[in-house]
Amino acid sequence: MFNLVQFPIKKYLNIVKTKTLLVNQDISFRELLELFKRENQNFALFLREKKPVGIITERDLVKAYLQGYPPEGSAYHLAKKELIKIKSSASLLQALNLMTENFIRRLIVVNDQGEFEGVISQQDLIALSPEELFKGEGKIRDLLDFKSELIYLTEEVTLREALEKMVKYNIGAIPILNAERRPIGIITERDLIQLNIEDQSKILKDIALKEVITIKEKAPITEGIQLFKKYGIRHLVVVDEEGRAVNILSQRDFVQSLACSYAEFLERQLQEAKHFISLLPEMVLELSECEHECKITWMNDFAKRNIGEEFFERDIYSLFEVDAWNRLYGQLKRGKFLYKEKIRSKNGQFFEITGTYLEFGKKEGKIKLFLRDITEEIIKEDRLKNELRFLKSFLDNSLDFIFVINREGKIVFANTAFKKALGYSDEEILQKTIFDMVELPGEELKKNIEVLISKGIELRARRFYKDRLNHLIPVEIQAKSAFLNGEYFIIVNARDIREIIHIEEEYRKEIERLVKFYNFVNELNLAYSEVELWQALEKYLSKDIKALYYYIIEVSSLEVKPGYSSRDSEDVISCLEKNLTNCRVFKSGRVFIEKNNSRCPLHMADKDFYICFPLFLEGRILGIAILVKEEPCEEETLKYLEDIMQAFNMY
Repeated sequence: MFNLVQFPIKKYLNIVKTKTLLVNQDISFRELLELFKRENQNFALFLREKKPVGIITERDLVKAYLQGYPPEGSAYHLAKKELIKIKSSASLLQALNLMTENFIRRLIVVNDQGEFEGVISQQDLIALSPEELFKGEGKIRDLLDFKSELIYLTEEVTLREALEKMVKYNIGAIPILNAERRPIGIITERDLIQLNIEDQSKILKDIALKEVITIKEKAPITEGIQLFKKYGIRHLVVVDEEGRAVNILSQRDFVQSLACSYAEFLERQLQEAKHFISLLPEMVLELSECEHECKITWMNDFAKRNIGEEFFERDIYSLFEVDAWNRLYGQLKRGKFLYKEKIRSKNGQFFEITGTYLEFGKKEGKIKLFLRDITEEIIKEDRLKNELRFLKSFLDNSLDFIFVINREGKIVFANTAFKKALGYSDEEILQKTIFDMVELPGEELKKNIEVLISKGIELRARRFYKDRLNHLIPVEIQAKSAFLNGEYFIIVNARDIREIIHIEEEYRKEIERLVKFYNFVNELNLAYSEVELWQALEKYLSKDIKALYYYIIEVSSLEVKPGYSSRDSEDVISCLEKNLTNCRVFKSGRVFIEKNNSRCPLHMADKDFYICFPLFLEGRILGIAILVKEEPCEEETLKYLEDIMQAFNMY
């Protein structure tokens, strides 16, 4: 904390982040007044081309209202205060001095081009500064020596009277006292802005009085600083031992009363702190810096034990490599501050460095470094990185699709198999979301993600993934949520199941064929005549063939007779009426299947295709069954037809 005021202003602004009301020059008085109410702000800054050109406070608005300034008049014309600015490269010490010298509550911070970067207020400085900086041994009564007589109000006065008194005495707050001069409330400029000051006839006791924070005049000044920090207020009412109001103090009174320069304060604090720092389990070095060398002028006990006392009074280059130190030294010179930078010593140790640079002249300064040995952490980190590389290599070699999405569905990791299957590059896949990949409504996907996260369950399902050409890939997925680095992720393992689906489809068809075959045999068993047998056969073949014919062969005479036809008699095939000895089926006793490149010479002119089955009894061909198809028979269908005909032949 004792180095706080030596902070560069730019780093200080990153810590404080005070909200500033920025407005254009064309805003009206009425609009600005409403803006102050809505944003609960006590000042606004006018900008022109990113540069501050004016400031207006709640006190300016109160005065303007009392003087009857026109509501639609330009608010910028009321910004008559001179802007006090400071560059963000300066230190807080310079800012503090500038504020006390000019008796101002706010300091405008700009960059080297004069563009607005932020605001430093007394309230921020008090909130972050050590209490000992403000006359640590002094009493509140010491701050009253230069204060004028207390200005106060009673609860019977009107809002108009309060407004006039604040403007007359140019004060930002007035305590409200009862008959015994005990404070019962306080009214500030901000209250006047937030209240409807148009209704000036209201009595103060009819307005909800704001709580007043008091402090006794014999209390230490540090107690006042503590009250400012605790309640976030800008005024304290000082009371005597009986609780009667003595005066009122603002933050400005405390800032103006700084006991000594910061350099003196810092020197005193450092003397007291060095003994304490020596006991810390952290390495602390102090370097004297000039144009040609940085010599280690002080080390705490922990540093002596862990770095080595032999480095005392030696140049910093004896500890660190020239290039490594010069990099950090350049950052210190420019920004006056280092935070958790990494550096390696000449003996192979790794350190994390936090440090400050205090300038005492153009060519001289002091550097204070806090070092933390992180050698084991670096070794562990390297080991983890190697393990992560191995894990990533393992995942990339997996044939499964493995990828990770965040809560919004964005892909944050994808293995090689997933990218290759979908046709995306490393860069392209990281621009995609789960909603681009899955053939499923977006709302259903969002619901699945939330269920996975909220209930911690594991999801197993089948999905269709879309590749970059919008082709669908059937997959079986397994998904589960994981909480990593404060964020939820969904890890998905998916497997291409196109082959499995093909096998399942073949299995389903086989089951259908078996059921159909079973039903066919069952129906044959129930047949009472040969005609019923043929009708059963035709029924179970109707979806696969165009027509069915059966011819009876008299073996002794080789005479052919029609046995059964699924068509009218005039459509009976005439091929077997020719010389039976030319029939391939009769000659070979085997099934004949017509294909595009293999046609029966007995009916080559026919456009249809024929499958001819011989029917046997005791080794003799009793007939030939002809199945007619409009196209050549597929292997799968042929197998089914052969099974059907073989079973039929038994009957």
